[in-house]
Amino acid sequence: MKFSKSNHKKSLRWSMIRTLVAGWVLPLVLLTVVMLGITFSMINGQIARTIRISTENAVEICMMRLQEAETLSKNASYIPTIRESYRQYLADHQKQKLSASVTAFLNQQYKYDANLLCTMLFFDREPEEVYYTYNTYQDNNSGYTGYHRSLYFKSYVQEQVLAEQDTLDTGLKLLHREGHLYLVRNLVDSSFHPYAMLVLELDPEIIFGSLESIWGAEQFEILLDGEALFDNGIKEGIQRLIPAQEAVEIVYGGQNAELVYQTVPWKTQTLTFAASLDRASMVNEVGMIRIILGCATALMIPLFFVTFRFFEQNVSEEHQAEICRAFR
Repeated sequence: MKFSKSNHKKSLRWSMIRTLVAGWVLPLVLLTVVMLGITFSMINGQIARTIRISTENAVEICMMRLQEAETLSKNASYIPTIRESYRQYLADHQKQKLSASVTAFLNQQYKYDANLLCTMLFFDREPEEVYYTYNTYQDNNSGYTGYHRSLYFKSYVQEQVLAEQDTLDTGLKLLHREGHLYLVRNLVDSSFHPYAMLVLELDPEIIFGSLESIWGAEQFEILLDGEALFDNGIKEGIQRLIPAQEAVEIVYGGQNAELVYQTVPWKTQTLTFAASLDRASMVNEVGMIRIILGCATALMIPLFFVTFRFFEQNVSEEHQAEICRAFR
């Protein structure tokens, strides 16, 4: 059987194409696909680890600041100033002296703490008389603002605080209303009978400010016993969550993480810290890898044709004849 010259070249060309495709292009494509899969898996795993670790650290800082506020609230019980001043007042009924003593104590203990916005105290027998001090640590927390914080408390929150007195005993409780967050405790006498209540209005921006350090966090929300404190737009996402565990949980929308949360017990209550995640930051993290691998894949196409052209032009007539004789 004889082959024409054109058939020789045609047969040789297709043989070269098959060889290049089977021996180079196909393995290279498969290797690229495998590398892409492994790379994206590693990046997504690293992103998830970073989100979890940053969330755990942020929540730990929040709980430390709550612990600081709790420790600070104990001063009103452990230091006998309030108790002794009130006992003296019951004996001599000098309200001005009581007011001066209580106000001085509140200023000394609570006026300059960064975790607090306002501190209020009232006695059981005269709950309408609320003694308070405002925190001057914040530039915008003036005396005018402090007065309105105490007025808001008397108008909207004090009744709720009083309702907790009997069940609170010597414990603590967090209460909230319209973005205001309060730490409440009873002051008890030597017989452990409540005689006054101390209310610390916490600064959410300070207490929960560490949540902004969560990797990729766009907005955050805190749920106190299932109720949102801020209602800042991600409440609907939180309500979709499965019953929360103490471990950090990440909620995915498709392939991207869209929400991270952690539930932590605090006294007899539970706090859920949640942050919505910026999808753009997730995409940008792997975007450069995709561009690099995409360029590498695109460069294989001209490289294939250059290699093929090189072999075609450098195969001599003798080589073609030898290949043709091999098929006879």
